[in-house]
Amino acid sequence: DLAETPQDYVVRLEAPGIHKENLDINLTGNVLRITGHREAVQEGKGETYLYREREAGKFARTVRFPVPVEEGQIDAAYQDGILTVHVPKAAMAVGKKILIK
Repeated sequence: DLAETPQDYVVRLEAPGIHKENLDINLTGNVLRITGHREAVQEGKGETYLYREREAGKFARTVRFPVPVEEGQIDAAYQDGILTVHVPKAAMAVGKKILIK
């Protein structure tokens, strides 16, 4: 998910069952890239899976922001399987309201 406020962008990614050590966030210019991988679940002793809902393997998501962002102020948190990344807009991109006298 990608949301926008006047001050920043908020990126949310569902990643249940993935350890935060298996997630990587990079910003190059105005492009945010989130990569990660989920380990395969091992079958229990005497079990044979008939159906699997949980996928294993690598994934990547890329978000291109339409305005410059503050790369040094990005904040990321991971809680309850949701990765939330706040990406502040650069000061010049936020704009300033001009009051009419």
